[in-house]
Amino acid sequence: MSHRLFRECLTYKNGSLVKDLDRLNRDLSRVLIIDHNKEAFGLHPDNAVLVKKWNDSSSEDAELLQLLPLLETVVKDDVRDVREIIRAFGNENTAIKFKEHLNTLRAQVQEEENEAKSSSWFGGLRASQRRTTAK
Repeated sequence: MSHRLFRECLTYKNGSLVKDLDRLNRDLSRVLIIDHNKEAFGLHPDNAVLVKKWNDSSSEDAELLQLLPLLETVVKDDVRDVREIIRAFGNENTAIKFKEHLNTLRAQVQEEENEAKSSSWFGGLRASQRRTTAK
């Protein structure tokens, strides 16, 4: 986290305080808002992830931990525009949707690896041996 928004970056709009990312003077393709208040990111919904309000009395609050795979992917894969990810998965339940997407990708990779193993040279040799012994 490079920067945090405080009161000076808020704009009063339609009776609510909203975070104005334009005041950061940063490339918005590289900026994410993580907030529990949907109205707070009304000016930049494509940059925002909605989370549940933190409850300090609950030891089971893991909302931010669930976002780690998404945030790690943004950093490790050097995502050019975070807004594309938010558009793809939406503002709400973003962590869950992203995790489901990762699980689907992992299953596809595993399936492709299994297919590659069975069609490898040894796999092909075993298949030809089975055909000759069956004759």
